[in-house]
Amino acid sequence: MIDISSLPQDPELRQLYLEVDLGEAMRAFMRTTVGQYLLRRSEEMRTDALADLVDVSPIDAEAIRALQPVIKQADTLQVWISEATEGGRNAASQPENGEVPG
Repeated sequence: MIDISSLPQDPELRQLYLEVDLGEAMRAFMRTTVGQYLLRRSEEMRTDALADLVDVSPIDAEAIRALQPVIKQADTLQVWISEATEGGRNAASQPENGEVPG
């Protein structure tokens, strides 16, 4: 975890440092039991909802509408994880006066 008081005053550099820190924290979290559990559960939720969607009658709009947010919810968790880790990598690759933060 980054020490906020040691961050540069420049808002853009400050943001880069925070993004790098978030990306590193997210990668570390995803290696934990809890991180792996959440990812596995979101994948299971998505897989189960898609399997249910395949079995739903194409004219059963209510059942289709009920399954769509379940799939979206599972996808959203994975998108957030990806955005945090990729954002951190991208921020780390931006030079700061010839140096890379992190």
